[in-house]
Amino acid sequence: MGDDFLRWLAASAVSQPKRIKIKEYVTANMNAFSKLWNLVGGIMTVKDSIINQLDSAQGDITATINGKPGGEGYVLGSPEGNMKLVKRSGFTRANRAINR
Repeated sequence: MGDDFLRWLAASAVSQPKRIKIKEYVTANMNAFSKLWNLVGGIMTVKDSIINQLDSAQGDITATINGKPGGEGYVLGSPEGNMKLVKRSGFTRANRAINR
């Protein structure tokens, strides 16, 4: 994850001067940049594990995307505020695939 960031950046709508600065920053800080993406990947793995556990729990309500089990996600309430868990490889991929 993150290996294609500079390729994405080159094709993005980011202005050329900003692209140059971002590329220079990432190149100069590649170790930290790689660790950041490893952290993001780890968080996504834990989130997906929690979502898979919630999806496999028995309940009266089920959700599907294109006829397959899954849904937009789960909202967990707490005194500190709500947290939404969305499986990016499921709902987000299906949502982005829609030609609008």
